[in-house]
Amino acid sequence: MDFNAGFGGRSLAFRDCGFSVVAAAESDPVKQEILRGIIPDVPVFTEPISLENLSSLPGTDILMADIPAESLARLRVNQINAIEAAEQAVIEALDAGAARVD
Repeated sequence: MDFNAGFGGRSLAFRDCGFSVVAAAESDPVKQEILRGIIPDVPVFTEPISLENLSSLPGTDILMADIPAESLARLRVNQINAIEAAEQAVIEALDAGAARVD
């Protein structure tokens, strides 16, 4: 089972290694269309997987998943913003301390 299957590259790689891909899950309609063209015999779940619909998934031995790159990019921007804010706070604290010494 391939979660966040994207365009199907990971599914193809596992298939090339001898595994059977029983299903894929992808919420992006463009990626779903491409995925169905690349691995047409694999059912594609288009709705988010939740506890309510988990029982509708086929049985599987291996679950594959990926964190979408957009999420990682947002995380990185948040880290950079936090570092810049901390640096600014240190600079302001040092400036305030220097002003008191003068």
